[in-house]
Amino acid sequence: MAPEGMVHALEIIHGLLAPDGILIDIHPSQQPAQLFVELAGKHIPAGTVQEVDDYIEYAQATQALQSAVGQGWYIEEQKAIFDYWILANNLVEFQQYLAENWKDAVLTLDTLQNIEALLAQMPDSQLITIEQINIARYRSV
Repeated sequence: MAPEGMVHALEIIHGLLAPDGILIDIHPSQQPAQLFVELAGKHIPAGTVQEVDDYIEYAQATQALQSAVGQGWYIEEQKAIFDYWILANNLVEFQQYLAENWKDAVLTLDTLQNIEALLAQMPDSQLITIEQINIARYRSV
C-alpha cells in the first residue's frame, strides 16, 4: 500500500474510533532481521533476512503515522521496540516458514552458506531469527 493509502486508512480508523479511542500500531522496524545459529549455547551470527523491497513498507508505515499525528488525528502516547524471535529446527523448516509467512523475504547466497556451514558443525542446533518490532499507542484526538 502506498503511503497515501496508509494515511487514508488511518483517517478512516480515526473516524471509527470513539472519542479518546486508542490505536495500537505494531509493525517491523526497517532493520533487517538478524539470523543466528545456536552452537553450544551461544548465538553465532549467520546473516540477515533481506526483503525484495528493502523493507520499504515499514518506513512508509512510520511516515504515515507521523503524517496522521501531524494532521492532528492522533497523539502518540507511548512507543517501544521489542525483539520478535522465530525459531526453526533446521534450514528447510525456516525456508518453509518464510514461504508461508514472509513472502518477500530473501536469504542471500552468503547467508545460506553461513547457515549451512554452522549447522554442519552441530546438526541439532536451532536457527534463530530476531526481528525488531515497533509498537506504539496513539490516542484519537
